[in-house]
Amino acid sequence: HWQFLTSTAIMDLLGCVVITVAGYIIYQVWFHPLSSYPGPFVAKLTNLYSVVHAIRGDRHEDLYHLHQRYGPVVRVGPQRVSILDAKALEPIYGFHANVQKAKSYNIFYGVSIFNAIDRTVHARKRRVMSHAFSSQALRGMEPHILSAIRGWCAALGDQHPDKQVLSACSRPGSWSRPKNMVHWSACVVFDALGEICFGKTFNTSFSDANHFFFPLMALNLRIMNICG
Repeated sequence: HWQFLTSTAIMDLLGCVVITVAGYIIYQVWFHPLSSYPGPFVAKLTNLYSVVHAIRGDRHEDLYHLHQRYGPVVRVGPQRVSILDAKALEPIYGFHANVQKAKSYNIFYGVSIFNAIDRTVHARKRRVMSHAFSSQALRGMEPHILSAIRGWCAALGDQHPDKQVLSACSRPGSWSRPKNMVHWSACVVFDALGEICFGKTFNTSFSDANHFFFPLMALNLRIMNICG
């Protein structure tokens, strides 16, 4: 036979739940090691605050407004703070920094140095990658980067690589057509990466054939941001 809880037992259970929730809230807001840092009340209790903004796609804007309201250090989660101060760069990201990457980096696929959480693994990968970022290696990349920038500047001036004018607006001394610089900034980066990594530009500054990748990459980052 099933034994049903009496009304008294249900009230006791609800009382325990209320006490547990109240205790959690009191601890997170007043006694947690991060309780002294300002931030939204909900963010102090749950990461769902950041998840909602990640789903909306405005997490970066919200973070900007939080720093405008609360200052350079903001508590954005039960265990997380956001620091907007150049002096924090070296203590956090420096080689001898006494911090560790969050477990959320595991959501980034691949075996790059970017998602290496373990210090030993990170140091080994860093030694290998350091050759690609030596002064000599960086100088070798310069012609490819300059090539992408020159093509980008020509496209911004409404010109083909052969300097043919596309519109009357691009006559010498006149303004070119208005441009969405969010999109165009992505173009120059992708064209430069194409030349460096594959030896051939993606030509996104002059053709929209490869523009389909932009929204795909944005969607990919948005999904990883939500999961992280």
